[in-house]
Amino acid sequence: MVKVFFSYSHQDEDFRNELEVHLAPLKCSGVIVSWHNRRITAGQDLDRAINKELEVAQVILLLVSAHFLASDYCQKQEMRRALERHREKTAVVIPVILHRCDWQSTPLGQLRATPTDGKPISKFANQHEAFAIVARDVRAAVEALAPTATGPAAPHNVEAVQAQPARPERSSNLRVKRQFSDHERDEFLDASYEYMARFFEASSMSWRSETARFGRGSSASPRRASRQQSMAAASAWPSAPSGSAVDPLRRRGLHTPCLPTSCNGAVSTNCSVLSTTDTRCS
Repeated sequence: MVKVFFSYSHQDEDFRNELEVHLAPLKCSGVIVSWHNRRITAGQDLDRAINKELEVAQVILLLVSAHFLASDYCQKQEMRRALERHREKTAVVIPVILHRCDWQSTPLGQLRATPTDGKPISKFANQHEAFAIVARDVRAAVEALAPTATGPAAPHNVEAVQAQPARPERSSNLRVKRQFSDHERDEFLDASYEYMARFFEASSMSWRSETARFGRGSSASPRRASRQQSMAAASAWPSAPSGSAVDPLRRRGLHTPCLPTSCNGAVSTNCSVLSTTDTRCS
């Protein structure tokens, strides 16, 4: 079983979690076992635990980003020792490019990176495609190491192995509760207030643009303006005689034009509707 070591910045932890999901088939088939610093339990010495796992790992994945290159610990401790072991041919170092950064000018520029041609994962339209490419490259590296990594089967005491209880593998998504500093809390509050300010500013601009459509300086809403226009149109309609049965119809705009009729021997169309059947010449 090949041991895989993750070297990354905590700013890129989401990418590491997603990469572990895509490496799950290798883990389930018993080909690899992965390790990262989130596996360190409370009370352990951080540097000692990391150095111990870094020395026994056979495949070292460097998750490269601007945060990774800016981290002194990632650069001067983990990446330096990983490249030394790569030159000694005791481990395989695979740079995994997460974001666009100047990694070619570092010693990593001499290595073949993944995804293909060092295209950052964040630049893929579908990031699952990028993680699948990385998983295939890791599988190829592990298969190349498998004969030498496993070696000949060493003799062992079967009874002693059977007596040991099976230990379930620790979940790779285990997280340690994080304590936020006062500076991080202040940054969160500032970002929240800025978001709310932009939201209300955009709402105010939208409201002003709507009111400008109904006259400069008018405070009437579109619904109120439409209602006022309907009332003005209704008031301009000629009124019917008081008590007329058609008066309510006119108010609702249901006036039916009169047909030409003969009045005293002359054809007239100038008439007022009193009902749906009676007409009167004017």
